[in-house]
Amino acid sequence: MRESIDRDPNGNIPENIVQQLTVSLREMQKTAEKQGQVTGYIAGATDAFRVANNGQAVLTQLSEELGIATFLLSQDEEAVLGYDALRAEGLLAGKEDALIWENGGGSTQISRKWEGELQSYHLALGKVPMKNYLIQSLQGKELSQNQTPNPISREEAGQAIAWIKTGFQDAPAWVKGNGQVLGIGAMFSDVQKGLGKATFTKGELWQLIEQRIGKTDQELSPNGDPNVTFMLSDLLFLYGAMEALGMDQVARQQMQGPGSTSGLLVDSSKWDDQL
Repeated sequence: MRESIDRDPNGNIPENIVQQLTVSLREMQKTAEKQGQVTGYIAGATDAFRVANNGQAVLTQLSEELGIATFLLSQDEEAVLGYDALRAEGLLAGKEDALIWENGGGSTQISRKWEGELQSYHLALGKVPMKNYLIQSLQGKELSQNQTPNPISREEAGQAIAWIKTGFQDAPAWVKGNGQVLGIGAMFSDVQKGLGKATFTKGELWQLIEQRIGKTDQELSPNGDPNVTFMLSDLLFLYGAMEALGMDQVARQQMQGPGSTSGLLVDSSKWDDQL
């Protein structure tokens, strides 16, 4: 969705994407109905709906057509949702003070219990802005004519890392350091696939980057992985952030629910009017 917005001349979610989304949500509703009586549907909308000029209009349309109570979440609320998702799935047991790092298509949220309060920090940076920065700003190509930044040169990789480090330069003190870091979201799964393990160090991440520098989509994924255009740009983002924030190691958390959806199940404020 975020990719389609960046490519749309009016900065909208295009109609064909809205139709695909509608079909997908209907399928989810059918799946839910197979489990028993349904008393209500809720949905949390994140970065794509915040960015798109027609984001709220699309949410209203979906709500009316499908009977789903939709919530356009701020980035602070999205950070809390990520924390709640881990809590709902039992992944925070013994890790209550860990730093929770969530990366998505267009945004980054970091949260942590700090001095008794849940703190959150966020940036409007994610998979798509990173990839498009490489294509447009570093490679000087038209986004409308180029789908992938690959191959990425060593020089471009260094410049991309430096750009990400600049983005995190104003991070507060509680975000920085070598405490336990739990990673959730779209960027961490490819690192796990590449390294064959869920917990990785900054050094291991760099080794994976070295293997992918200068390679085309075909060389990176002969079988056509749908995430191939991000297979290096995601790693450059993560490495730059780890450098900027002083992180030595990240443990990717495997969620049962898609994204941070599980967090909605324990947020009573979202369900008061539904149940």
